[in-house]
Amino acid sequence: MQGEAAPQRSSVAVSRASRPGSMAGGNDEVGEFFEAQLRNPYLDAQAVHSLPSAEVTTLAVFKAGNPLRSVCTQVYTDSRFSNTVLVIIILNCILMLVTYSVECETKHPCLQEVAGPIDHVFTALFTLEMLIKIVALGFIAHDNAYLRSGWNVLDFVTVVGSLLSP
Repeated sequence: MQGEAAPQRSSVAVSRASRPGSMAGGNDEVGEFFEAQLRNPYLDAQAVHSLPSAEVTTLAVFKAGNPLRSVCTQVYTDSRFSNTVLVIIILNCILMLVTYSVECETKHPCLQEVAGPIDHVFTALFTLEMLIKIVALGFIAHDNAYLRSGWNVLDFVTVVGSLLSP
């Protein structure tokens, strides 16, 4: 479209030694994946630096070349992912504000009744976000794992609480 600026490329200065797949005995497939990620204009440099090394197996199942882990890593390191999550959080806050600040009238359907199914959609989206991060980062066993971040601990407790609530 005319008038729209092209997305800015992330300036990612990552040394070869810190790239997954470039360690001693590294996996060439992982190195190629990482090189392709560096060409991504939406690359989130902070997310890239939080990724585990190629030797780490997340959840004791997903090795560096695993297709599911590769997809989760691609999604996690894309800045559009974190931006989308922020938009979903804001929309969820607006829903809660409207739902709990408006009193029900007898002539119209109660907003709380309509908001219930929408809340389940938000819970599913937040659960998906959590699972993507856990597969990409690992759960707790190594540095930079999902539960090693205070914000992710808060997310985890919130999502588990939402899943356990009636």
